[in-house]
Amino acid sequence: MKGPATLLMLAGVLAGCTLLPGGEAVPPQPPPAPLPAPEAEPPPPAPVPVPPTAALVLGKDAAAVQAILGHPVLVRREDGVQVMQFANGHCVLDVFLYRHESDARFVARHLAARTPAGERLEPADCLALLVPKEHWPLAPLLPQADFPG
Repeated sequence: MKGPATLLMLAGVLAGCTLLPGGEAVPPQPPPAPLPAPEAEPPPPAPVPVPPTAALVLGKDAAAVQAILGHPVLVRREDGVQVMQFANGHCVLDVFLYRHESDARFVARHLAARTPAGERLEPADCLALLVPKEHWPLAPLLPQADFPG
């Protein structure tokens, strides 16, 4: 059998301690602290509705125009042209649809807007008054730039 120093070293090893040559025990070192979790990036900003422009209507067929603006107060057809009029008491919007070259559909090609009194308005201003805000297009999100801090 080995001597008491050997047994003491064996007991120290089993207990997780290290013995120095003089028989002095060194306690085990605690595990290293975990690294902090990486900071989560903030969520991107929610898209913001922007007032509609003529592009919301131009190029659309009659059914799509009505899906956006509702039922027209007046529809006039003559020689390959259809005029749909939308109004709400604040503005009057005329949507001019022309027969599509390849089929019988009418497609919006021009807009004219005015006040109920007949004063000229920008079509986009009238669209903003006619189209419910929940149907306004959403602004495209621009990539966030990293600025040196």
